Amino acid sequence: MVIYEYVEERQLAYNAPDIEKKVITDMVKLILNPNVALTNFVATEISRLPLVGMDHLNVSALLHELSALRSKVRAITSIRMEMEQLKKTVRDLESKQSLRSSANCMDRQLFQVTMSHL
Repeated sequence: MVIYEYVEERQLAYNAPDIEKKVITDMVKLILNPNVALTNFVATEISRLPLVGMDHLNVSALLHELSALRSKVRAITSIRMEMEQLKKTVRDLESKQSLRSSANCMDRQLFQVTMSHL
């Protein structure tokens, strides 16, 4: 493999029916490894590079990315609305609990007053 000529890793030998899959997996691991320094290709004179126009732009990939971003924004908006509903429910429950506790306190006081008059 050509890629192994440029790195210090050695190519593993496989004797299995799915050799291609294992070799490709190894290559992907090698390329994605941040510790491996692959050869960088740079332009010394940027002015000599050809211009990139709309013909060279992969619009379908851009559209796919935009669609994924929109779905994430929708999910975040949905989660935010759900959180607001949960906060409102918690506030309602807390207010009901405080009303119950004040009603129980008033009932106890009324009971004590009634018992003291007997």
